[in-house]
Amino acid sequence: RMVAEYERNPTAYNLLKGGFSEQTLCGIINSVPVKCRFDYINPDKGYIVDVKTSSYPSDIDSFSQVIKDFSYHLSAALYTQMAEDYYGKEFKFYFLVLSKSTFTCDLYVVGQETRQKGAREVATGLGKYKRAVESGIWTELSGPISAATAAGESSDYEILEV
Repeated sequence: RMVAEYERNPTAYNLLKGGFSEQTLCGIINSVPVKCRFDYINPDKGYIVDVKTSSYPSDIDSFSQVIKDFSYHLSAALYTQMAEDYYGKEFKFYFLVLSKSTFTCDLYVVGQETRQKGAREVATGLGKYKRAVESGIWTELSGPISAATAAGESSDYEILEV
């Protein structure tokens, strides 16, 4: 039923034509090696599509909350930045949302405000990663994680589950 709904949505259906699915791109952002895998990218037309199947309804209010709850703005910002850096042009980012509960298909373009919020959080995360690599301290609440700790041996430090 979700596929049938997708096929009935000409805008969504046509977005997945003329480009490439499951493409991987590697690059460097803020001196950190980064890898992303696009569900779908059309470099010629300058857009990325992230297909989301959700147990939630796909209406704008529900999906806006899903974006916040699952931090989808981060992937939108990261993937867009990677594509723009690599191809040297602007890209739009779309979420194609298929609801398992309402069997609907909706398409959303990521706005500038959402993308900027994601870009700030990506930059913060990459900064934390870079500092952790340099210092060996991998949590903000405890000291360095040793090989013994990672192997499950006792330590003065706590490994936090995220």
